[in-house]
Amino acid sequence: MLLYNTQFLYLLLQPFFQAIYWWVNEVCLFAVIIFLCVYIRSLLIKLETQRVLNYFATSLYGMNTVEDVFWDIAINCISKLQLRDCIIYLYDDERKVLVQVAAYGNKNPVKREILSPIEIPLGKGIVGTVAITGKAEVIKDTSKDSRYIIDDERRFSEITVPVFLDNKVFGIIDSEHSRKNYFKQKHLHLLSEIALICSEKISKYLLEEKLRSNIARD
Repeated sequence: MLLYNTQFLYLLLQPFFQAIYWWVNEVCLFAVIIFLCVYIRSLLIKLETQRVLNYFATSLYGMNTVEDVFWDIAINCISKLQLRDCIIYLYDDERKVLVQVAAYGNKNPVKREILSPIEIPLGKGIVGTVAITGKAEVIKDTSKDSRYIIDDERRFSEITVPVFLDNKVFGIIDSEHSRKNYFKQKHLHLLSEIALICSEKISKYLLEEKLRSNIARD
């Protein structure tokens, strides 16, 4: 009698078990597909990022000034790295100010033009602070940081990375985003890599300029 009841119960619940089995398989398959899509997208982004960094590391032909190097960052590097906005500053040691010399985003309406360029005194704002400390900063919410300086519009995330030359801050790479908590460790690593490459390229350019000047003088 017990065996009969068990078999009857199994037959009764069999459609339910089959439905659960089908549902679990479908969920697992969907999860695998989602994982593969996310992984492939992440891999493509990494490959594109590395391709852009490799380009920037080797591109120097036709660069006649330091500003050429900075514009190369803005136009040919930042624009391809999923960042919406970037301003590059050059430090003017005589006047103790940071001057906007290249841009990408709303501040760069056409070619090599900067819309309403501003200067930031050394020590003022997040950019000016990083210029003094030499330490990169990631601001998760600019509305809570009294140092934040509004340029063309208010944005709620900011990342600021120094560019060094001879162990001194030579320039600043600054990017903002409208969303809070946007910039992550990967962005800091990426911009730090760009700043390092930029420093090496400028050093190489200035050395070559010095050699050319010496040859011309001789």
